[in-house]
Amino acid sequence: MKITFKFYVYSLVIIMVVSGAIYILSTETKEIVNESSKSIQYEKLDDIEFEVKTSDVIKGEFYRYVNASGLVKANKELLITSNINGIVDSVNIYEGKKVNKGDLLIKLDDQEHLLAVDDAEVRVTEAKVEYGFLIRGNEVDSAAILQADEIYRKIEKLESDYKRGIVSEEEYLTKMDELELGVLFTGARKEELILNKSGLTSAINSFKRAKINLAYTKIKAPFSGAVGNVNMVAGQRISAGEELFKLLDTDKIKIELGILENDVSSIKEGNKALISIPSLQNIEFVGQVKFISPFIDNETRVCKAIVIIDNRKNIIKPGMAAEVRVETERQKDQTLVPVEAVLFRDNRTLVFTVENDFSKWKYVTLGERNEKYYQIFDGITPGENVIIDGHFTLGHDSKVKIVPASN
Repeated sequence: MKITFKFYVYSLVIIMVVSGAIYILSTETKEIVNESSKSIQYEKLDDIEFEVKTSDVIKGEFYRYVNASGLVKANKELLITSNINGIVDSVNIYEGKKVNKGDLLIKLDDQEHLLAVDDAEVRVTEAKVEYGFLIRGNEVDSAAILQADEIYRKIEKLESDYKRGIVSEEEYLTKMDELELGVLFTGARKEELILNKSGLTSAINSFKRAKINLAYTKIKAPFSGAVGNVNMVAGQRISAGEELFKLLDTDKIKIELGILENDVSSIKEGNKALISIPSLQNIEFVGQVKFISPFIDNETRVCKAIVIIDNRKNIIKPGMAAEVRVETERQKDQTLVPVEAVLFRDNRTLVFTVENDFSKWKYVTLGERNEKYYQIFDGITPGENVIIDGHFTLGHDSKVKIVPASN
């Protein structure tokens, strides 16, 4: 192929134009970079301060905990029922009312029961008169008393032999019937027989029963607490055994926990417990282990424990879910740092301290941790200031500014 002179000239011109454009752009770029470089003051980069929050390394007690969860229950909870049939005369309670032990809560119509007491008292009087007539001239003589005493000694020996297994149950029952019959034949229990014959014993029992039924018309609080599940009105008819309402003692509440088999041996009655309830945010309660079951459930492999909490302010309600940390062990004079201070880099643990407004990278040897602190065995000492916030991007000897920690 022949390249003409004209084509050669055109090519040369194009190359020169492109080369000139590249040179011009390159020159402009260098000027822009030079101008930008002039605006950057490298000597001030070291003046950048990182805002951080700090806390002291302390010497104190280290606590270990066992974690468990459970449901809140009233310390005492009783379903109140009626002992007799009747009609409600008055209702002195309402949902949530606080009552004291002995307060009258429900009163039933007592007219029939008052009449029953009067009738029973009359029968007692009549029976006493009958008894007086029968007992006259039927005094027990001394010989009968001596005979009865001898039989009573035999009865005592028989009971002793039966308890020790010397005589069988069948032999014991047979001989006991014979001996008791012998006492009757002596006449020493003549007064008892006359009491039964006169009807005085039965009359007295009827009188006592009538008074008990009269007392049942007043339903009183067996202990102090709050009333729940009330749905009653005056004039309502109720039956014996019918469930009327609940009485709950919530001044103290309990939480039933399921402690794992491996953790049971590490807790004891009286141990402190820290309780958090998800529905009551930012409030932590302090309780105490009151009871630990003597056995472990065969199916779940957990042991039942009960924690008691003071609840006189009535903040905690039965039925709430709770998370509990039971204290198991205290170690005194331990070097402790907040959990937030510890970082993990390159499979090593470290903290940042602050010295003369500069961060210092220090490797530490950790012990165990709880929800607040790590034990520190080596690397820092109590009294040093460790960074707990703003330290994730820090390096050694970074300039820092300490800002107050938020509450």
